[in-house]
Amino acid sequence: MRPSGLAPLLIVACVALSWPVEARAAPLQLSFSGSPQDLDTDAVAPLLSRDERSGRVLAVWSVRVGTRDLTTTIARVLDARGRPIGAAFKLRGLTVFGGGNRPATLMAIAARPRAGGWIVAAAARSAGTRSRVVSAVVTPGGNVGRRRALSAATAPRTEIRSLGLAVDPRSGRAIVSWFVNRHSKADRATRGSRRAVLARGIDSNGRPRTPVRALYTAPRDSTLIEGEVAIGFVPKTRSWLAVWTHDVRFARKRVINIYARRVLGSVRPRGPVRAAGRAASGDEMFGAPSVIAGTAASGALALFRHETLDGNRLLLARLNANGVVRGRARTVGARGDGEPTSPSAVVDSSSGGLLVYGQACSAVGHGGCRQFTPIIGQRLSASGAPFGASRVIRRQAAGPGVALARSETGSYLLAWQAAAVSGAAYYSDNAMFTIFPNKAEIFIEELTP
Repeated sequence: MRPSGLAPLLIVACVALSWPVEARAAPLQLSFSGSPQDLDTDAVAPLLSRDERSGRVLAVWSVRVGTRDLTTTIARVLDARGRPIGAAFKLRGLTVFGGGNRPATLMAIAARPRAGGWIVAAAARSAGTRSRVVSAVVTPGGNVGRRRALSAATAPRTEIRSLGLAVDPRSGRAIVSWFVNRHSKADRATRGSRRAVLARGIDSNGRPRTPVRALYTAPRDSTLIEGEVAIGFVPKTRSWLAVWTHDVRFARKRVINIYARRVLGSVRPRGPVRAAGRAASGDEMFGAPSVIAGTAASGALALFRHETLDGNRLLLARLNANGVVRGRARTVGARGDGEPTSPSAVVDSSSGGLLVYGQACSAVGHGGCRQFTPIIGQRLSASGAPFGASRVIRRQAAGPGVALARSETGSYLLAWQAAAVSGAAYYSDNAMFTIFPNKAEIFIEELTP
């Protein structure tokens, strides 16, 4: 999002409230994308991950490549308070497709608990319009290891929609999962897409340790329109929990549900697919799932978006190790006209946590959107349950991309997309007003509980 015709002070101003956390220092700008007058280059989709061994944090984001629907992956190592250690660097070979904030769903990062540093996984461009799932290791000093292929290149008219990554903190092994759209040769554009949730086990160096296995395959007589996947580790059972959502359409029926399934370290599914959320009618939709780590050892929290004609909201469901919902899903924040996007949460089983998300405007039927996206915060208890009222943490984010991490000092690090002035103001004869060139850049700040 690149608002124009705004005063520079309005563009860069972001007001932090004292609830639920307060800023300890002024925000720091992590990215500097493109030339000053290049309005086609933005930094989007931030991700954060803390390495407990070194106390450092890795920030990863995407920068658009010209006007093409490609983004290159940029990373920067930070100290415990979010201050950069060295310059930003490219993660070569991890260029992904997708405009806007979609690169956030095509990338995932996780700390290596035993060796230190991070594993980065991405649905990277392979050749032409094809892509494959790849991994690479980044050391605490910012050195990037060898890129390793985790899947074959996609076939023509096949698309990787989203990707997840979760690590076993004891062994350092991980599972990478992804949602792939498989098109049938017999069917054409609007019909005949088959989708599947696939996964593969890797070691702490990002090397494949298991074959690629299917956790779920769509029915042959269905057409699937949307789908996203997330995965988390369950300490008590030493297994993983995959959560995904998809839009399944049959000839006279549409089903938009969210599902879960237990996955063993061999990446073999254990037990049936469970429905974690069912739509009451075709006017409802679930999307944007994520699995929150650091909660009860016997299960996990699943966070997903719930969209209805009455408004949109985030739901937080407690799942056991087999993906069965325990109790009722809780609403996070108030139902509103905007669309909750890019939810990110950190929960500690002793001290509780924080959930943040963007509130993107829903333009249809609401008379247009505001220039900026607010960032909403919600306190979470030690069990992961929301409590208290949700509040605005930042009033003027430039887009819905937001990320959260817990620092070594016990504070939070919040990264988001902010609009930054990128050049001298000029008067546009066509627009009939003064334009202040700006682009979306990644900012970070430390927040104290």
